[in-house]
Amino acid sequence: MKNPTMPPRPDVIDALRGATAIAALTLLCAHTASAQQASPAPAEQRITVQGQKNPSVWFKAESQHFVVYSDASQPDVAELLHNMERLDFLLRVYTSAYFKAQPREPKLTLYYHNKVGALAEHAGKAPADAIGLYNSCSGGVQAAGVKLDPIVQIENARLITAPANDTLSFLFEGYARHFLYRHTDIRAPLSFIEGFAQYFANARFSDNQLVVGKTPLNIGRYLNFIEDGHRYSLTYADVFDDNDSKGHNYAGEAGVKLEFTARSWLLTHFMLSSEENRTRLARYLNLANGAVSNAKAFETAYGIKPDQLGEILWRYRRTSAQVMQVAVPTLPTAQITFTGLPDAVTSYVMMDARLRACPSRATGEALLRKMIANPGGTPNHPLARAALSRAQIDWGNPQDAIPYLSTLVREDKGNSEALYLLGLANLRIASQQQGAAKASTLEAARRHLVDAVNADAASAEPAYALLRSELDSGEELTETAMTAAQLALSNGREVSEYARAAALMHAYAGNSAKSRQALNMLAHNRRDPAMAAWATEWQERLLAGVDRNELLAELRRLPAQDAAFKEWTIANDSVMQAVVSGAGVENARHYLQGQPTNFESPEKSINNTPFTR
Repeated sequence: MKNPTMPPRPDVIDALRGATAIAALTLLCAHTASAQQASPAPAEQRITVQGQKNPSVWFKAESQHFVVYSDASQPDVAELLHNMERLDFLLRVYTSAYFKAQPREPKLTLYYHNKVGALAEHAGKAPADAIGLYNSCSGGVQAAGVKLDPIVQIENARLITAPANDTLSFLFEGYARHFLYRHTDIRAPLSFIEGFAQYFANARFSDNQLVVGKTPLNIGRYLNFIEDGHRYSLTYADVFDDNDSKGHNYAGEAGVKLEFTARSWLLTHFMLSSEENRTRLARYLNLANGAVSNAKAFETAYGIKPDQLGEILWRYRRTSAQVMQVAVPTLPTAQITFTGLPDAVTSYVMMDARLRACPSRATGEALLRKMIANPGGTPNHPLARAALSRAQIDWGNPQDAIPYLSTLVREDKGNSEALYLLGLANLRIASQQQGAAKASTLEAARRHLVDAVNADAASAEPAYALLRSELDSGEELTETAMTAAQLALSNGREVSEYARAAALMHAYAGNSAKSRQALNMLAHNRRDPAMAAWATEWQERLLAGVDRNELLAELRRLPAQDAAFKEWTIANDSVMQAVVSGAGVENARHYLQGQPTNFESPEKSINNTPFTR
């Protein structure tokens, strides 16, 4: 490779660690002392208002690890961010054996909506009962959630309005799941990832205490339901086989997913229940993320066969499963800055969100037309102008974005987003050019993208765009390409395309161990089956030997423009209702037909315990 044109890349993080797991609660108590030094003392919320006469319903709030755009109230968002920062703290403690530390971390952008139906604005169409979304693609990562209405109950002939704690549970569930993909290389077993998300869904915090391990509402209902003698859909062999959709259930596939989630929660609760079990968990995860099947990995680590697990976990839930309450005097407090937005940009908030989520061509072009048709023109506000520039670059004429972005960069040379978009615009223009003109435009793109990376070393998108500019040059790859690929992966570990590019770059550079590590992570990722199949194929090809020209050709292949992965958080209330209703209908049918429920064959069922048929 040629001499580097960027500072040397940071050390590449080692492969999945964890020969022994940290005793989470012991570590938590010990961790508070260092946390007290690392976390600044709580400060008053800083409110920044831009002086607009007509404020938007939308505003921006920023804390240590999150950027939130919301049309809810500021007190609601402040409470949300305090809880999210504390959950982030707790997840770092529990994943310390696997955590991929970075000197600087990108903040997660979260859109927090005041109404449930708003999630469709992020994806065109949301699944039934969807209440949360994580979108990951080469354009970046963002999340969305909704504020649920309080629950009105009747108790002792009185109306009681309960706080909408489910809002927090669903947001915690989504973030815990995302946390594993963002900060670790753990991609298997699927049951652990789902169980981990549910385990922390009902974590709760006060200023100096936390509670963890409480049973999520519908998971408890479902486990009680099948323990009462109703038919079950899955065995633990199915759970270890990542079967979350195939089985006979009163509520169809949705019911199978709920049972998979319930069993995964119970299994994970068991594995996190003691220091000994947590130590075994580290070995289990290492084996399962290697070449060993999930079932064999569990048996090796815990000495328990899958067909024994039903009875063991049934007894564990009845006699040993505990909710843990821990005093933590130094739980972090969110340091929040609120920034108001003018009404003129209200419609641009969600347009910008859609454009950052790698939309389809039809959606991108429609958004561009909408902005161009605005009678008053594009508001002179950074959010609106960035949205327009992004639409012009991706779905219109990139040259149209150059004048504004060039002026912005001249006025603010440290504006990383403007530098990134300017580099991206030149990259798009260069793709339509030939010869000297292309070389000159690519050089401009590389220059702006290097500046963008240096201005914000925690951002993955400029690093990946810089890698694309190196690949498009047609020249021998420099150390810059390797640095850019590794930075994109380190800062965007959950984006499959970044891992794909890093795996190929390491293979091209002769770093076979690092290439295998990235490919292994992709190959175990069941939530992205297309990329998992690609990674498995390339594991075999690299083992057999691949010419460098083949590697370069695959590196230069662009992903589909709208290749975004969407992971939804689903409210299971209606699924649980459908399970109960389906069981009632089936029992009524058997009764009317004069046939008792058959607990033997062909359907699976349980009488009083979940380990008999």
